[in-house]
Formats: sequence, structure tokens, C-alpha cells
Amino acid sequence: MTTCETASRELVRLLEQKADSFKTFITATDSLTTLLDNSHSDIKEIQSVLAERHRCMRFVDTIDQGITALMKDSGHHLVALSHDDKERVNSLTKSVAAAASDAFKKNKDLEVKVSRSRTVLSNEMLTIIKTKHGVQGYLPSHGQPHTPRFLDVRS
Repeated sequence: MTTCETASRELVRLLEQKADSFKTFITATDSLTTLLDNSHSDIKEIQSVLAERHRCMRFVDTIDQGITALMKDSGHHLVALSHDDKERVNSLTKSVAAAASDAFKKNKDLEVKVSRSRTVLSNEMLTIIKTKHGVQGYLPSHGQPHTPRFLDVRS
């Protein structure tokens, strides 16, 4: 096997792995979106999906480093690829670009959704905190029990 064929196969392998990693990231993002929509989701399950997404992105970074090293070491051999190999690399590059674009869009949509949920949750927590202040006025002071005559409806 020639150096050109070896470099070509390695590049194809790396591009296939990168496309697969983006597809796994997209699946995990869809799963996370579903989990966040479900009010009965388990936090451990959410953490597991977040970890999967993180693993995918770390693997993509590792693949990118491998592609950079391959291009540095054997890039000049890739110029001599056969027409079929060039078509395969071109097809895989387009597949990776489409998957990366889809992953970016889904991740951005998820970020917006989580940000909105965070705002709603923050507002609900503020309401709870304000209610706590109203309830504290009815606690016995200085160890003497007392019965409130009226309830504070402040919120």
C-alpha cells in the first residue's frame, strides 16, 4: 500500500468518525431537549446526556488534531488521490459540514430554551423568597408564642 493510499484511508476514517460524533451529539441534544421538556426527568439522566455531549465534542477535537497532523505529515500525498478517493473525501467533508451545522443549530435552540427556563425558575424562586418574608412576621418572638390575628398576603 502506498503512502498516498494510507493517507487517504486515514483521512476517510477520521472524517467518518467526525461525522458519527456530530450525529451522536445531535441525538444527545435531542434527547436532552426531551428530558428538559419532561417535568419528571431525573437529574442523573440529564447529567448522563450532558456528559455524552461533552464526550462527543472532546472526540471531535481529538479528530481535528488528527486531521491537522495528517495534513502536516502527508498532505502533499493527498494531492495525488484517485478521482474516487477525492469524491469520497469530498462527500464526507460535506456530510461533516452538514452535521456540524445541524449540531450548532440544535445546540443554539437548546441554549435559548434553557435560558428561558432559567429565567422562569429564577422568577419563581424570587416569589418564594418574598413569601418567606411575609411568613417570618408570624413567628413567635423572644420565645413567647403568639397567634397571629391576620395573615399577610404580601408576595
